[in-house]
Amino acid sequence: MPKLGQAPKSQSTPAPEGNHLAICYSVIDAGTHTETGKFGTKTHHKIKVSWELPEETHTFKEERGPEPFSVHRTYNFTTDEKGNLRRDLEAWRGKKFTPDELDSFELFDLVGVPCMVTVVHNNSDGKTYANISAIAPVPKAMKGSVPPLHNSQIRYDFSMGRNDTFSKLPKFMQDFIGQCAEWNGGDKSSSTAGVADDPFADDGDSIPF
Repeated sequence: MPKLGQAPKSQSTPAPEGNHLAICYSVIDAGTHTETGKFGTKTHHKIKVSWELPEETHTFKEERGPEPFSVHRTYNFTTDEKGNLRRDLEAWRGKKFTPDELDSFELFDLVGVPCMVTVVHNNSDGKTYANISAIAPVPKAMKGSVPPLHNSQIRYDFSMGRNDTFSKLPKFMQDFIGQCAEWNGGDKSSSTAGVADDPFADDGDSIPF
């Protein structure tokens, strides 16, 4: 099956390279996974964030007509200053987190928030993948002209189980979540060090992104 973060087969045409307006439409907590690669065996809590590119469209299926390209990035769920998640969030905001903001930040608040992304192409196993190399805030002059989302909004974490949102996820994503340690006798906790105990909880006092 495709690796987490790669485009599903229905999007075989990669998003074009360059700088693009993007809107986050999906945040998925996929749980804890152990993977073996060129740097050995490592265990990480995985988060997948997806954006649509409203100004870059393609007809993936004739019956649906033109649709925006999607790009994705998978993160290890850590707020360490050297981690990709912390780095990208601060680049997206255009400023660093204060300790209080970091403790209170809700990842689900990313859904619907625009940004600018730089897309580059990488080749693997004879296929071309569109990857995000940089994120930046939307310029103030553009904020009033960001179009509405085309894709349905997705907010999901593994503790929700096989609910309606899970059933609408792509098969490869369902399969990946199904392999998480939390669903297979591992740690059942959904808390992560360095963030609020439940990073997806709605306590009515989240920090605006």
